[in-house]
Amino acid sequence: MGEQLPAICGVWVVAFFYLLFDVYPTVKSFRATLSTFSFWVFWIVFSLLSTVALGVLKKAAGSAINGLGFPYADVAVILLTVLGAIGILQSFTIKFADYKFIDLGKLVEGFRGQVLADISAVSAAQKKTRALAVADLLVQTFKGRTTDLRNEYAGVMSYVDIVQIGKDLDKLKEQASATGLSFELALARRIAQADVERAEQLVKSHRTSVAP
Repeated sequence: MGEQLPAICGVWVVAFFYLLFDVYPTVKSFRATLSTFSFWVFWIVFSLLSTVALGVLKKAAGSAINGLGFPYADVAVILLTVLGAIGILQSFTIKFADYKFIDLGKLVEGFRGQVLADISAVSAAQKKTRALAVADLLVQTFKGRTTDLRNEYAGVMSYVDIVQIGKDLDKLKEQASATGLSFELALARRIAQADVERAEQLVKSHRTSVAP
């Protein structure tokens, strides 16, 4: 077992990075991915299955691969193991007549879909928390400068007709008054929600300009 430990660890590491970059094009957030519990469960399950595949591959072809004298034979075995496990998971079924009792491929895809949904929910919550925090800083930055804050909102929403922007601002002011929220905070939150990077830049640039 001790001799196989480095290879097993390698499989788990490769499996982790494979899954991490596999979900990224959909969720676009490593932070949200790493903060999602179901992703770690998915990784553990996939790594365990890959470890089983490693044992099978080592037993069936390990000596043959080592006999080739390939300098990175262990790395090749690890990569083949993970890729092979993916293929097995996608194609493994148990049938009786024409009825599929177990379709592992669908189970894995269903699990993966749930993981993506969980990550997306975590990402949305993180973005909301970030936007609220930046909005608080933005209110402090533009304290007593409501007109400037309105102008920044117009800049962020430049793709909207200027007349519509004016109507949106009036409506936002009414909503803030009705809920007891300050207009400046409501405006800052709307800016941060629309473009949090721009809001952060406004805070940063203002702090830089007033720094001694």
